[in-house]
Amino acid sequence: AFPVGHEPRRSREKGHPHAWRAPLFFRHFGAKAPAVAGVDRKDILEVLKMVYPFHRKEERYLQEIVSSCKVIECHAGEIIYKEGGECNALYIVQGGQIELQRGIDSGSKPTVRLSPGDFFGFELLEKDGRYRASAVAMRDSAVLVFQRDGLDELALKFPWLQRGFLTMYDSYQQARRVRLDWMGVDEVI
Repeated sequence: AFPVGHEPRRSREKGHPHAWRAPLFFRHFGAKAPAVAGVDRKDILEVLKMVYPFHRKEERYLQEIVSSCKVIECHAGEIIYKEGGECNALYIVQGGQIELQRGIDSGSKPTVRLSPGDFFGFELLEKDGRYRASAVAMRDSAVLVFQRDGLDELALKFPWLQRGFLTMYDSYQQARRVRLDWMGVDEVI
C-alpha cells in the first residue's frame, strides 16, 4: 500500500497547515491551465503534464492515472472538506482557486491560496491523518481527486509515483516547519 516502508516525519511544532506548493519549475512547462467549466480527460492530462511527479512521464502512463482520478467542480464559497475531518483523498487544483482556512466555524483564518497545479490533502499520507485546515473554493474551481484506494493501486503499479509523492510529502512537512512572519498566504518557500 502507500506509502510502503515509510513513516512520515511529523513536525514537533504546530506550524501552519498549508498545502505543498510545487516550485515553479515543477508547475509549468508551457502548458496553459484549462478553464474550469467542462473539464474533460484532455484537460486533466494537460494539468498532470505540468506538475511533478507526472510532468515527464509517458502519455500512456498518464492516461491510466487520469482514468483513476475524478474531478469535482466547486462554486465560489463551497467547502471541499472541513478541518478535523478524516483524510480520504489527495487533491490537485485543476482550475480556479482554492484557499485552505483554519477555524472556519469560528471566524476563518486563511493559511494559503492554491492555484492550478497545486496539491493539497497531504495529511492522507499520515497514519490516521486528519485535515489540518478546511479547503474552500474562492471562485468557481475544478479539483482532481485521488481517493486513497486508487492512489494505493497507482503507487503499486508505478513505483516512481510513490517516490514522487513521498518526496513531495517530505517537502510539505519542511514547508510546514519553516514559516516566516513576513510571508503572506500566497507565498511559499
